Amino acid sequence: MLYIAAAHLAGREERFNSLTIFAAQSDFTEAGEIRALLGESMFAQLEALMHKRGVLEAQQMGSAFAALRSGDLIWGPLVDRYFLGTVTDHAAPWKSVYKIHRLNGGDVTFALTTGGHNAGIVSGPVHPRRKHQVHTRRRGDHYMDPETWQATVPVENGSWWP
Repeated sequence: MLYIAAAHLAGREERFNSLTIFAAQSDFTEAGEIRALLGESMFAQLEALMHKRGVLEAQQMGSAFAALRSGDLIWGPLVDRYFLGTVTDHAAPWKSVYKIHRLNGGDVTFALTTGGHNAGIVSGPVHPRRKHQVHTRRRGDHYMDPETWQATVPVENGSWWP
């Protein structure tokens, strides 16, 4: 919704001065696993549910994420994480989120963290195993594709939190 509001206000004098977005896609052409839930029938179900209750409750959102990541969230999260050691964002793949660079001509600070969709954002500065990459593209800087960005921006130990 913030993307829509920012785009709407961009042509007016009341535009946003700054906008902070956490792990949110602006372009769903590479949406990842969540595409399984993006369809007319699912939207109709959600619309009916939200109309009836007034909100999308945490339980419904949690069920959707559990369905997407059944191997991790239902069938053994500790075993999967220990053996596989995967660090992915099932809800908003980072390369899809990175596309904000193509949609914004101003300064963009992009942070790529370990820990997945939720843990990568909310894991505080004391988490011992976190790693991150942060880079600010200034207005007028050349666009770096995601692969080049990941290969050239230094990896730092610890949380991205200051």
